[in-house]
Amino acid sequence: MIKNQDNFVIPQYAISGSQWTKKTFPQIRSKEKKSIEKYFTMKAISLLVKSLRKEMGRIAGTIFFLKYVTIGYLFYKPKWNSDLFDFSSSEQEAYYKKMYKSDFVYFITLYELLKKKYDAKKADDMVSRIIMPLTIHFLGLVFKPDDGCTSANPWWEKGIEYIADIPEYGLEGYVYEAKDHSEVQWYCTKCVIYDIFTAYGLEKTCACSCAGDHIAAHVLYPGIVFERKHCMSVGDSFCDHHAFPKTAEHIGNEDAQFGDCNKIPGLTQIIKSWDDYAKCYWFGSIESWQKFSEKIYDKILRENELKG
Repeated sequence: MIKNQDNFVIPQYAISGSQWTKKTFPQIRSKEKKSIEKYFTMKAISLLVKSLRKEMGRIAGTIFFLKYVTIGYLFYKPKWNSDLFDFSSSEQEAYYKKMYKSDFVYFITLYELLKKKYDAKKADDMVSRIIMPLTIHFLGLVFKPDDGCTSANPWWEKGIEYIADIPEYGLEGYVYEAKDHSEVQWYCTKCVIYDIFTAYGLEKTCACSCAGDHIAAHVLYPGIVFERKHCMSVGDSFCDHHAFPKTAEHIGNEDAQFGDCNKIPGLTQIIKSWDDYAKCYWFGSIESWQKFSEKIYDKILRENELKG
């Protein structure tokens, strides 16, 4: 994948006028939580079976799942290969190996098994769809609904928990947080999720997984704008997450937030379709989510009128 070498630019002040505090990822590590939720749980397995049935048909999907948990792990589970990575220390290598065995090997094995039936590109495409319900379920365990009307802080506090055990060896870059906690920007040049997925050939799966950040922010925190213009999983040399309070002009203009997704044809449309799935999964229906979001939007519009 050819890297886009655009530069990360941080404005002198936050939108609110507040100054920035600059920290490394280890410095923002959550003090409240030691590690993130487990990704592969019994609920996740149930969702995986449903995804396989939807992708292949009820009978074929069930048979493939049984093959996956038996023959797949006996013959197609790839070994850890440190030569695929550029490590800065033995500690970082040990961390990547641990993450590979605890979280990633399940999906890489699924990919390897699918490659026996399809070509690599189609296998990656299938995995990207199959695991999205698991990703949405996992994000819902970490992030909780919040109005987020006055700051990005509620989203960011949960975000810190989300990456709780990653910063020391799995992320490299800086976090810029407004001193009034209204806004957050981060600049990341190394990510364990990106590194492992792409090293083992799951480039589209990685892009879709990263794009899940848009789903979590938009559905659970409709009071904030979450945008990303660059992401390593779509070919950029860095990631630039940015979150800040939504104003009246942002309501109904959410498409402007998908700058990174637009770099892969069709990715924005894919994420929007899963956005609706997430609304139903987390709120019961799209209508229930609309009631939740409209209360927040009404508050934003009222505040906008008072300021105007």
